[in-house]
Amino acid sequence: MIQSWAITEHYLVQAKALLDLDVMSEHSESLYQFDEFLKHNELGLAFEWLESIAMESQWNSIKLLEVLKLAADNMSRFERANVLNRRINELSGQ
Repeated sequence: MIQSWAITEHYLVQAKALLDLDVMSEHSESLYQFDEFLKHNELGLAFEWLESIAMESQWNSIKLLEVLKLAADNMSRFERANVLNRRINELSGQ
């Protein structure tokens, strides 16, 4: 289980790194909270906050959505993964 948490945390950190600088600036308080969730191993909450930021500010970034989908899959949040996958397919023209 600890290995799975590390994988999820890796995906979440990777997804955060894909945020545009202006998005990071605009959501600095939320990203601080995201970091706190990660620090306390609250990966589900961290995912929800980051997904919310992506939906609001960067919903057209396929790479970001792909990494968030990997995190959702790893946490067995298949409903969220399906939503992300549908959005990725829309953006890809599939």
